[in-house]
Amino acid sequence: MGLGQQRRPGVGEGHPLRGALFKGGLGTASSVALPDSRAGVLAMFFVSCYAGMGVPPVLFSIVLGHLTIEATVIVFAAALSVGAALAVVAALRTGAVGSTRRSHRHAR
Repeated sequence: MGLGQQRRPGVGEGHPLRGALFKGGLGTASSVALPDSRAGVLAMFFVSCYAGMGVPPVLFSIVLGHLTIEATVIVFAAALSVGAALAVVAALRTGAVGSTRRSHRHAR
């Protein structure tokens, strides 16, 4: 590599948070699972991760066969927005958000 050239990340390299987020999710899934069901919980964690990485590109390709690239990106942006909104609603309903407030109430 010559002077002034920057090295580009290769396959498996990239942003340092990529591995940290996966490791954090794996640790959380492992810690909340009961000992008898830990293997099943971790199996579902890995299936969810693989589906989350594999299904969107396939769906994007299918939709791209019927729409322009601009329309396809808009459809996927809308779908991601709806999914994010539903995740927030589900987190609020289950108490996953703001759990520190709950623990303070029970600590009294």
